[in-house]
Amino acid sequence: MDDPRPSLRLRAAPLNLNKSTVHRIISNDLHFHPYKIVIVQEMKPDDPDKRVEFCRTMKNRFRSFNNIWFSDESNFHINGHVYKQNCRYWASCIRSPCNRQKNAKPEGLQPQHINWPTRSPDLTPADFFLWGYQKSKVYNPLPPNLNVLKQRITEEINSIPRAMLQRVIEKFSSRLNKCEQMNGAHLQTVVFHK
Repeated sequence: MDDPRPSLRLRAAPLNLNKSTVHRIISNDLHFHPYKIVIVQEMKPDDPDKRVEFCRTMKNRFRSFNNIWFSDESNFHINGHVYKQNCRYWASCIRSPCNRQKNAKPEGLQPQHINWPTRSPDLTPADFFLWGYQKSKVYNPLPPNLNVLKQRITEEINSIPRAMLQRVIEKFSSRLNKCEQMNGAHLQTVVFHK
């Protein structure tokens, strides 16, 4: 393929083929797969070691992750977000994951600072779960103004079911184990599964 960006529908039209035929050819005959575009930062050479050290520190320091305050930030805009569902590249192989510094503070009188590894959205509950979930709720439908946007953000963050948050924490724990097993490499799946 000269250009992996056009949709299957756009590829099918000039060939007088239907979309499903083009999909079968690209998938079955050419063995290409659709990849979503994810804007990431490439890991630096010492990042895997820092990620393994972080995983071990978290598992050694905390018996439970239920009382950790995970901080992060995300941008919410009045016009919504980029609908990445239709943004695909077709290719035979692609690599993958980004991040900022994070803090973790357990509840109690003596907060502790833990250096979160940079370029690690796969180890950050806000990145691998919260922001995508939050935006899917806040932007359905699009807020008409800034005040409604702020109100929805507050309402939705307060209405996340406790059981769902518990699953996120369990997923965080399993991600620490998996990252350590993979010698600090990014996890292949950075999506939260129900």
